[in-house]
Amino acid sequence: MPTVVATGAASVRPVKPVEWIQAACKGFLGGRRQADVQKFLRSRSLNLIVRAAVITTLSYSFLSGLLTILAGPVLYVASIHWVLRVRQQWILKPPHLKSPPSRLCMGFSTLFSLPSLAIFFSYAWCTVVFTFFYSCLVNNLKPDSNLALLEPTKRAPHHGNERLWFLVFGNFCFAVLFALRDLVKDTNYAQWPKKTNVNFTDAVKNEIVECFSGPFWGDLAASATFTLAFTALYRTFRGVAWRWLVSYVSFSRPFVLNFAKTSRSSVSWSLGWYLFVSEVALLVILKPTLAVLDTYMTQPLNFASFTRKSPLNPEAYLLEAMKSQDPFYLDHTVMEIQRIVHAKNKRAIFFADPGKPSLTHELYRVMIIQLGRVYSTLTADGKPAKKEVPSAPVQPDMHTVTLKSGNIFKPPAKKSGIQSLVSTIVETTPRPTPAPIRDAAHVIHEKEVTLLKKAEKPVKEAEQWALGLPVIGPVLRWVKDVRGCYQNWAGNEWARRRVFNGVPEFDRFKRTMTCASATEDQYGAVQVVLPATLEALVRVRWGAQTLQTKLLKEAPKVSDSASDGVREQIGKVTDVIDDGIRTIVDRFGTSLTSAFTFPPSVAAELTNICQG
Repeated sequence: MPTVVATGAASVRPVKPVEWIQAACKGFLGGRRQADVQKFLRSRSLNLIVRAAVITTLSYSFLSGLLTILAGPVLYVASIHWVLRVRQQWILKPPHLKSPPSRLCMGFSTLFSLPSLAIFFSYAWCTVVFTFFYSCLVNNLKPDSNLALLEPTKRAPHHGNERLWFLVFGNFCFAVLFALRDLVKDTNYAQWPKKTNVNFTDAVKNEIVECFSGPFWGDLAASATFTLAFTALYRTFRGVAWRWLVSYVSFSRPFVLNFAKTSRSSVSWSLGWYLFVSEVALLVILKPTLAVLDTYMTQPLNFASFTRKSPLNPEAYLLEAMKSQDPFYLDHTVMEIQRIVHAKNKRAIFFADPGKPSLTHELYRVMIIQLGRVYSTLTADGKPAKKEVPSAPVQPDMHTVTLKSGNIFKPPAKKSGIQSLVSTIVETTPRPTPAPIRDAAHVIHEKEVTLLKKAEKPVKEAEQWALGLPVIGPVLRWVKDVRGCYQNWAGNEWARRRVFNGVPEFDRFKRTMTCASATEDQYGAVQVVLPATLEALVRVRWGAQTLQTKLLKEAPKVSDSASDGVREQIGKVTDVIDDGIRTIVDRFGTSLTSAFTFPPSVAAELTNICQG
């Protein structure tokens, strides 16, 4: 009879010096790779800063000559640079804004979250500083414009100039509306390029040309409309506002006392022209700079310059870079791999590697890890996974344990490395809600909607009566339209945020799917990892369906359009998965079912996807 002896010394494996050196080298190389990317992006950012400063300087000194050319860099550092820094942080580390199931809370989180307040402050500060520089320039060129900082009197030698403050308040409101538009349209996030083979210089030129095409003329029209509206409102309510300020804020009287006098008003309709010109000048400087910021931050990096001083070859360097924990650097690495798999000669390097494990095997391994990260965030609804507390180690028995040899202790079936990886990443997570339960929940939801409609019927009748009134009716219709637009935005934005929090790596996930479609394999490495890849895709699809079921229960609390927004956002994820699976099935054909074995649930899901 065989004897198994367990001792305390045998339970702890000593760490070999060679393993410690290898781990230290890996950590050093990982930090070196991230430092390479940071250095490259810093050079790009410096290039953008210099160009923006030159444009600002030339724009400011174009009309006033070279005497004010020194003020251009100061203007850039004090105004434009603030906006660039804040927008750059949104690209490097995109914030996850809160998305509670409430229309009111959605608006509150959009306006008053810390990242949003940073956007508002940067735009407002940039505009205020630019307005003071602009007024000094115009006042020097045209003294009769009366845009000086002070308008002193005998009783108030430090009295302010209302014409200047009219420009400051007008540009401040314009900047806040401009920032609000960017927040509502989600233009602050990184827009990763769809094509990775475009030259960097050409990409910058294309972005500038697009900036000064249709959108710019729309901004000019919006600026003209805002100028007319603000001038009319200011001239109407200026007396009331300044009198209130003088009455209740006593320390402001020496500076704004004359503003409260209607007879001393110096704000005329012609001053609106200066406001409009200042807004256009700011747009000309700011819009192209912000337009190319995405290009400077998201265009493909030159990985060849990173591998020259690296002990790893370019392919191994990329595979090691895929282990980065920084999402922004990981996005650049996946984009580089996507560019490589589109080039036949580059793909041949991966597929021609006869090593064990081969480069193809390792490439699919890191891609399955990416799918596992997407799946974990889907099932956790965007929340970080809880760390498992390790159980206390079992004290080894110092006695000899005798075991009878027999068939009752059969060794478990061994899985390949990739299949074991899939089991570790995505096998233990929940599957989507079964169809009967989903149907029952849908029926209950329909009954709730019917009861709500019956309760709202008297309210709708009273609303229709009020809309027919001659004076109140148009106002109520306008309020109703605004409320409808807000509800529609709140529902779609809530759905986008919830799905974005669940799949923050969606763009990277799409590029990973593109990488997985490469199948020019001469050693059969792709066929070995193909079942695990398909199984991982199916489980990610289950995670997306589970998230959709959860969000559809909360959607009625937000608005009627929230459910459609959830289906649209989740549909983007499932469509990418379905397209990837169909591409693989079309490539391998019926050999999938004859050569590979899948779990029954996975096989059924694959059949439904291919037949759908």
